[in-house]
Amino acid sequence: MSLESEVFKWRKVLSERLLDCGFHFYEGIYSLKCPLTEGFSVLLTYDGESFKGKVFDDELEEEYTNFRLEDATGAFVTGIKRAYIDFLEEVRDRCSEPRLFLTEQSVRLAERIRRIYGVEPEFLWNKFPHYGVFREPKGGKWFGIIMNLDRGKVAAGESGESDVMNVKLDEEAADYLEKGAYSCFHMDHKYWVSLILDDRLSDDFVFEMIEKSYQNAEKAGVKKGRGKNVLR
Repeated sequence: MSLESEVFKWRKVLSERLLDCGFHFYEGIYSLKCPLTEGFSVLLTYDGESFKGKVFDDELEEEYTNFRLEDATGAFVTGIKRAYIDFLEEVRDRCSEPRLFLTEQSVRLAERIRRIYGVEPEFLWNKFPHYGVFREPKGGKWFGIIMNLDRGKVAAGESGESDVMNVKLDEEAADYLEKGAYSCFHMDHKYWVSLILDDRLSDDFVFEMIEKSYQNAEKAGVKKGRGKNVLR
């Protein structure tokens, strides 16, 4: 993963702020060129999806890339790398905001859940800070969890980081395995399925399963509530 991708990984870039930070916009690309440290300058571009940066040795008028080498050592090269990361972090802090989840589909679905059910994700674990749990509000039962993990844990033969959502479909779980869902990661395979949220499935189709999961959680919460009322 590039330095730029690492710094902006969990951020939502606010394009309107880039101009305020000194970027110029031309033919769909935002660009910023400025001094980095003594004798070096930086060119950073943003194409609406990702940042790319180049560091230049001003005296030689050439791109300087040694700081990107994994085995690069020494005070000079590590100083350039530190200066570049500090620069990226300043841009990040001024021109973006934290994002709850990694993929755009996850963000859209979380917003749809909030809008329809009034439910916000709960982030319960320090070890997994981007795992968000969704609960049916009356009974408190889970109807979904979005996790950031390697696709290979869900889909055999695949690799790469993505968001995966588990939803509870009960007796319909097996049917959806034939429609694009996967055998559930880390939960009961009989009742739950996993969905890779990288836009391979449409938002509407994923939300169809979320709605079923919400209804199942709602029913389970009602049954639980009835049991408690017996002693009142």
